[in-house]
Amino acid sequence: MRWSSRLTSSIAILLLLGSLACAVSTRAIIVRGFLDGAYKSRLVPGVKVHIVVNPDAKAPTLDAELKDRATEYLQNSGYEIVPSAEAEYFIFFGFGTAPVDSAAKTDDLAPLMMKDLPEDEHGYSMRYIHFFSATAIDAREYRDNRNLSYVWYGESRLRDVNIKNPPQPEELVNLLMLAVLDTIGQEHGWFKWNEDEGNR
Repeated sequence: MRWSSRLTSSIAILLLLGSLACAVSTRAIIVRGFLDGAYKSRLVPGVKVHIVVNPDAKAPTLDAELKDRATEYLQNSGYEIVPSAEAEYFIFFGFGTAPVDSAAKTDDLAPLMMKDLPEDEHGYSMRYIHFFSATAIDAREYRDNRNLSYVWYGESRLRDVNIKNPPQPEELVNLLMLAVLDTIGQEHGWFKWNEDEGNR
């Protein structure tokens, strides 16, 4: 990644996170990404993307806010946000909460997710993680052939929050989204993300 793009992304992250509470422990935000080798070096600043919002979303207001934040971040990072008919790539979001036990069993996260779980005043450990995902598909392939050609998938997770002063759901989602978008178009295994440092 070019230094200019990296610097622009880091500045955008700091600006977007200025209003978020400090209750979230960013050291526990982990991120990974998968990139189709055929699209290597294609999902990069300068390409045209369209953010797709689910019309049947359970939290339409939050979805709209996430789209606005994602649009601002991606534009600051050099991506061009365009109508669906002009896009090279469509980007979809997903987020939610899952039990730590079941999530850890599905992949290689058991040591990381189950170690040193924080406890509340009653001695109960937190057993849930919050997650966010972003998926990019080839827009032209979908428009022309209705094929879902997956280009890139990014995911972030958080399980370490301040129990006595928990952050609001929108604060969690914003941080998790920015962690994913900071590594858009990249292939990498799990690593801990810090908004002060940005992309590793």
